[in-house]
Amino acid sequence: MSNNIKGNPFKYAITIDPKQLLETAVGRSLKLSLPKIKTSKTERLRILLLNRIRYIEKNLVTNLLEFLRRIPDLDNTHEFYRAAVDVYFSIDEFKKTLGRISGTIRVIEKLSEEYLRNIRGIKVNIYLPETFFVRHLKKLWRQYLARMNSFIYEISEAFDYLNSAIKKLKALPDYNPELETIIVCGPPNSGKSSLVGKLSNARVQIAEYPFTTKNVVFGHIKLRSRFEKTIQIVDTPGLFDRPLGDRKKEELLTLQSIRTIANGVIFLFDCSVERTLSAEQQIRIYQEVTSFLRNSKIIAGLNKIDIMDEKVYNAIYDFITRDINIKPIPLSIKQSIGLDQILSEIERLFG
Repeated sequence: MSNNIKGNPFKYAITIDPKQLLETAVGRSLKLSLPKIKTSKTERLRILLLNRIRYIEKNLVTNLLEFLRRIPDLDNTHEFYRAAVDVYFSIDEFKKTLGRISGTIRVIEKLSEEYLRNIRGIKVNIYLPETFFVRHLKKLWRQYLARMNSFIYEISEAFDYLNSAIKKLKALPDYNPELETIIVCGPPNSGKSSLVGKLSNARVQIAEYPFTTKNVVFGHIKLRSRFEKTIQIVDTPGLFDRPLGDRKKEELLTLQSIRTIANGVIFLFDCSVERTLSAEQQIRIYQEVTSFLRNSKIIAGLNKIDIMDEKVYNAIYDFITRDINIKPIPLSIKQSIGLDQILSEIERLFG
C-alpha cells in the first residue's frame, strides 16, 4: 500500500472473513446459467462449471489482494506505528501472517487451475452414457468446493489474527511528523487527561478514578509565539513502577510513544493524599521515562496541590530541583492553578 497517507497508515485497512467470502462467491457462482448453445448436456455443464470455478477464483483473489493492498508496508511506516505493532502483536508475527495470506492466494489459484484442467480433460466416450460424464463433472465440482472450503477454514486463524490487529491499529491516532510533539505522561490518575483537555482541542475521557486512558490521544495547541505555530500534545495511559517486562501493553505504548515521537515531555506527579503511588515510585517512573526520551525538553508538574500531601510534595520537589536541576510547576489542574505557567514553559521550549 502507498505510504503517502498522512497520519495513521492503518486507517484505510479493511477486515475480511474468508469463510464468508467463499460462501458469497460460491453462492453467486451458482446463479450463473447454463450456456445457451447447441451442444451436448455434458459440454454445457463443463462450460458452466469452468465459469463457476473461474468466478470463485477471481472473486477470492481480487478481495484478498485488496485486503493486502490496504495494509501498509511496515518497513516504510513511521517508527511510532511500527512500535505499536510490536507492542500489541509482534512485527515478526505480523509479517509472517501476511506471508501466509499471500500464500493463500497462490493456493487458491493452484487449486482452481487443477480443477479447471481436470474438468477440461474429461473426454466423452460414445460407448458410455452421457449421464456417466455428467456425474463425473459434478463429482469434480463437489471435490473442488470441499477442498476449497477445507483450505479456507484451515487458514482462517491467520485472518482472525490480522483482523484483530487491524481493528486495534486503526484506533491509533493520526500522527503528523511535520509538527513537534509533546507527550504528557505520569502515574495513573495524575491528571494527564485533564491537562491535555484544558490545553488543547483533544477529546479526552476524564474520570475521578485511575486507568481511564487506554490509548494515546492526540490534540493540538496553537502557540502564542511571534510566528503562529501548532504543536501536537499527547495524552497517554498511566505508568506504574514495575520492570519493563512486567508492563502492560498500554504502558509499553506510552514508553514507545516517548521514544519515537516525543520532542519533549510533560511529566505529571501526583502529590495528593489520594495518590496511587508513593513519591519514590513516581520518581523511579520519571527516571525510566527520561531514559526513553531522546532530548532534554522536560516539564515537571506537581499536580493536585489543592489536596496536597506535603511530605510527598516536598520529596518530589527536592528530587527535581536537586537531582534534575529544573524548576517544577505546582499545579491544580482541576482548579486551573498553574496552567499559565505550563503554557509559558511550553512556549519557551517550543515557540
